[in-house]
Amino acid sequence: MMPEPENSNREHTRDETGDAWLLEKLPLEITRTETQKKRSDRLSLFHKEQFLAGVSTTIADRLALHAGSILTQGLLRKIRQEEDREKAFASGYSLIAIRDHSEQEFIQKLKRRGFSDEIVQSCRRSFADKDLLNDERFAVQFAQSKFSVNGWGPSKILSALRRKGISEAIARKALEDTFQEDDATESCIQLIQKREAHFRREVDPIKRKQKVFRFLHSKGYTMDVIHASSKEIEWLC
Repeated sequence: MMPEPENSNREHTRDETGDAWLLEKLPLEITRTETQKKRSDRLSLFHKEQFLAGVSTTIADRLALHAGSILTQGLLRKIRQEEDREKAFASGYSLIAIRDHSEQEFIQKLKRRGFSDEIVQSCRRSFADKDLLNDERFAVQFAQSKFSVNGWGPSKILSALRRKGISEAIARKALEDTFQEDDATESCIQLIQKREAHFRREVDPIKRKQKVFRFLHSKGYTMDVIHASSKEIEWLC
């Protein structure tokens, strides 16, 4: 799995200090627009020979920005807001492309990239409406992956889902869908067998069993399941 770009290429919403010089001069007429040389999807806005702002072509079309338009303070703020919204959506798609996310994870990661609450919630609603965010699906996929790949038991999976903002009802339903009858016991037996050589290095039978129990408990299995599985292992009896 690709590592998630948590600490690099961070996005930040723009504050008005960078536009202070321009805000003081507005309103100004946009006398011409020009496609940027390095970004064909962006336009540069000019008043005579003075560069005013850069904007994506989609936003320019949506806000009807063209030669002859009057750039006001309110319109500049609207452009900046729309630019930040586009960046937030692009960041959201990059997150979803790497792996599925819970809604809470999605919100937290966009906020860490500097986007406002309003833009983050707008992005979340849009992604949820498109079924790109779905806590029920995420919970089942997460539970099944952690069980089949990592050998996690129900309690460890439940704790992890809670930390990811999954509701109790959805988390427990995911566990029901993941663990069929005797699945947990069979998983414990497999985990013990995989580490048999490690555990059998302990010659004291009591200490050996304690090590096995601690290991399985750390994986999220209940004591009832651990006891049941240990009875199936001859060298633990």
